[in-house]
Amino acid sequence: MQKLFLLFSHTLTPEQLQEAKKSLRCSDCIYLPDELQKKWSNVKPEGEIDQNVINIFISYLRSQSAENDYVLIQGDFGLCYALVKWCNDNSRIPLYSTTYRQSHEEKEVNGEIKRMHLFKHINFRRYPK
Repeated sequence: MQKLFLLFSHTLTPEQLQEAKKSLRCSDCIYLPDELQKKWSNVKPEGEIDQNVINIFISYLRSQSAENDYVLIQGDFGLCYALVKWCNDNSRIPLYSTTYRQSHEEKEVNGEIKRMHLFKHINFRRYPK
């Protein structure tokens, strides 16, 4: 069975886990090791993206994943682009999560405005080639 590698900064929701197992038929959902998760979640916004950072994640996927495994990729746009391209070039299936978003505002007694965003997972979608 295929595995789902998670290159993003969150924990899967129960709905996402259910879809991974049912629709994608994944045997395992694999989070990044702690050290790599910290790197993924803290890409510096200044300057150009460091090619060494890209290479760290490519090396991880090359050693841990297999052809036709899924890779959920969400985060820094440049890093995502590089890894989606690598996945497409190396027979991995790059995905992202689509959501329904609802925003709600409430005016507080002190005049401040409280804004809430609700996100509901809809499905996983393959990045286009």
